[in-house]
Amino acid sequence: MHNIAASIITNNFGTNNPQELEFILHQNSPNPFTYNTKIKYSIPLESTVSLKIYNIRGELIAELVNEFKDKGSYDVVWDGRDKFGNKAVNGIYFYKFISGSSEIIKRMILLR
Repeated sequence: MHNIAASIITNNFGTNNPQELEFILHQNSPNPFTYNTKIKYSIPLESTVSLKIYNIRGELIAELVNEFKDKGSYDVVWDGRDKFGNKAVNGIYFYKFISGSSEIIKRMILLR
Protein backbone atom coordinates (compact mmCIF):
# COMPACT_ATOMS: atom_id res chain seq x y z
CA MET A 1 0.00 0.00 0.00
CA HIS A 2 1.10 3.56 -0.51
CA ASN A 3 0.49 6.38 1.92
CA ILE A 4 -1.67 9.22 0.72
CA ALA A 5 -2.02 12.20 3.01
CA ALA A 6 -4.78 14.67 2.31
CA SER A 7 -5.78 17.64 4.35
CA ILE A 8 -8.11 20.57 4.02
CA ILE A 9 -6.42 23.94 4.05
CA THR A 10 -9.53 26.10 4.06
CA ASN A 11 -13.12 25.85 3.01
CA ASN A 12 -14.12 29.48 3.45
CA PHE A 13 -14.38 31.22 0.10
CA GLY A 14 -15.18 34.92 0.07
CA THR A 15 -16.56 36.80 -2.90
CA ASN A 16 -13.80 39.36 -3.57
CA ASN A 17 -11.24 37.08 -5.23
CA PRO A 18 -11.99 36.00 -8.85
CA GLN A 19 -9.86 32.86 -8.35
CA GLU A 20 -12.39 31.65 -5.79
CA LEU A 21 -14.80 31.01 -8.66
CA GLU A 22 -12.33 28.78 -10.52
CA PHE A 23 -11.18 25.20 -10.33
CA ILE A 24 -7.44 25.43 -9.69
CA LEU A 25 -4.80 22.71 -9.94
CA HIS A 26 -1.36 23.86 -8.86
CA GLN A 27 1.92 22.44 -10.14
CA ASN A 28 3.16 19.71 -7.83
CA SER A 29 6.00 20.59 -5.51
CA PRO A 30 8.76 19.69 -5.56
CA ASN A 31 9.07 18.93 -9.25
CA PRO A 32 11.11 16.95 -10.12
CA PHE A 33 10.78 14.88 -6.96
CA THR A 34 12.55 11.87 -5.46
CA TYR A 35 10.38 10.46 -2.66
CA ASN A 36 7.11 12.37 -2.49
CA THR A 37 5.42 15.42 -3.93
CA LYS A 38 2.49 17.61 -2.91
CA ILE A 39 -0.37 18.48 -5.24
CA LYS A 40 -2.67 21.36 -4.27
CA TYR A 41 -6.09 22.06 -5.75
CA SER A 42 -9.09 24.30 -5.09
CA ILE A 43 -12.75 23.86 -5.94
CA PRO A 44 -15.32 26.69 -5.77
CA LEU A 45 -18.30 24.35 -5.35
CA GLU A 46 -18.88 21.10 -3.54
CA SER A 47 -18.47 18.27 -6.02
CA THR A 48 -17.01 14.85 -6.63
CA VAL A 49 -13.26 15.17 -7.16
CA SER A 50 -10.93 12.76 -8.93
CA LEU A 51 -7.15 13.05 -8.94
CA LYS A 52 -5.27 10.28 -10.72
CA ILE A 53 -1.65 9.68 -11.74
CA TYR A 54 -0.84 8.25 -15.20
CA ASN A 55 2.43 7.20 -16.80
CA ILE A 56 3.56 8.41 -20.21
CA ARG A 57 1.73 5.47 -21.87
CA GLY A 58 -1.56 6.58 -20.32
CA GLU A 59 -1.71 3.72 -17.82
CA LEU A 60 -3.27 4.46 -14.43
CA ILE A 61 -0.55 4.41 -11.77
CA ALA A 62 -2.35 5.70 -8.67
CA GLU A 63 -5.68 7.15 -7.62
CA LEU A 64 -5.10 9.83 -4.99
CA VAL A 65 -8.63 11.22 -4.63
CA ASN A 66 -12.02 9.93 -5.69
CA GLU A 67 -14.65 11.37 -3.37
CA PHE A 68 -17.15 14.13 -2.73
CA LYS A 69 -15.51 17.30 -1.37
CA ASP A 70 -16.83 20.55 0.05
CA LYS A 71 -15.71 23.75 -1.64
CA GLY A 72 -12.23 24.73 -0.51
CA SER A 73 -8.51 24.23 -1.01
CA TYR A 74 -6.87 20.86 -0.50
CA ASP A 75 -3.47 19.23 -0.79
CA VAL A 76 -2.54 15.62 -1.43
CA VAL A 77 0.86 13.97 -1.12
CA TRP A 78 1.89 11.26 -3.58
CA ASP A 79 4.65 9.01 -2.27
CA GLY A 80 5.77 7.86 -5.73
CA ARG A 81 4.19 4.42 -5.40
CA ASP A 82 1.74 2.74 -7.74
CA LYS A 83 -1.69 1.36 -6.86
CA PHE A 84 -0.05 -1.90 -5.77
CA GLY A 85 2.40 -0.22 -3.39
CA ASN A 86 5.44 -0.64 -5.65
CA LYS A 87 7.86 2.23 -6.22
CA ALA A 88 7.10 3.90 -9.53
CA VAL A 89 10.01 4.07 -11.97
CA ASN A 90 11.83 7.25 -12.97
CA GLY A 91 10.05 9.22 -15.63
CA ILE A 92 7.36 11.64 -16.64
CA TYR A 93 3.92 11.28 -15.06
CA PHE A 94 0.69 13.14 -15.60
CA TYR A 95 -1.83 13.98 -12.93
CA LYS A 96 -5.42 14.44 -14.02
CA PHE A 97 -7.87 16.44 -11.92
CA ILE A 98 -11.61 16.19 -12.56
CA SER A 99 -14.29 18.08 -10.64
CA GLY A 100 -17.75 18.47 -12.09
CA SER A 101 -17.28 19.35 -15.77
CA SER A 102 -13.76 20.72 -15.22
CA GLU A 103 -10.72 18.68 -16.21
CA ILE A 104 -7.09 19.75 -15.82
CA ILE A 105 -3.94 17.74 -16.61
CA LYS A 106 -0.40 18.61 -15.52
CA ARG A 107 2.99 16.94 -15.83
CA MET A 108 5.54 15.95 -13.18
CA ILE A 109 8.89 14.18 -13.12
CA LEU A 110 9.99 11.42 -10.75
CA LEU A 111 13.77 11.05 -10.33
CA ARG A 112 15.03 8.49 -7.81
